[in-house]
Amino acid sequence: MKNPAYDRQCEPSRVPWLFSLFKNSEDYPRFASAILSALHRKTEGYDIEHLCDLTAQMAIHGDNAAASALRRRVLDQPFGLEDDQYGCAAVVLLDGVEAVVTLARRFGRSLIESSDERLPFPYNLAGESSLRPLADAALRELAESDEAIRAFWRSEQAWEREREADMVPSNE
Repeated sequence: MKNPAYDRQCEPSRVPWLFSLFKNSEDYPRFASAILSALHRKTEGYDIEHLCDLTAQMAIHGDNAAASALRRRVLDQPFGLEDDQYGCAAVVLLDGVEAVVTLARRFGRSLIESSDERLPFPYNLAGESSLRPLADAALRELAESDEAIRAFWRSEQAWEREREADMVPSNE
């Protein structure tokens, strides 16, 4: 049997392929306009993430309107611990360590305001990319003087210690 449905949970993103279909097209402005319009209207998580990823590709390839729209969409959303945040990976892809620091500060402020000791799950804002060592070094350094970054960094480190403890084989 063949199932042509796309399953985002177990298949790689189709954004690079989708973007390649219109990035050099004379119809780029029409596609870009529709994507940016939908970016502001959509409320379903998978749709928002997909649109953020597509907008990031547009921005990376020089579309300044897309870059501004992506930053607004991501940074204007609430960062409360009970809220879902969308597009963080896309803005990190676009802005690198600067975005990691900005997002870490936002998450850290939410953590401080909630009086919780750690975030509900690890964010690993830089993922496992080559950006991770630079981002971790920046966060570690800024955690010394920035209360919000410190709260975020401590949370990430607590999750990392828990993950490492789970990986230790038991002697049973």
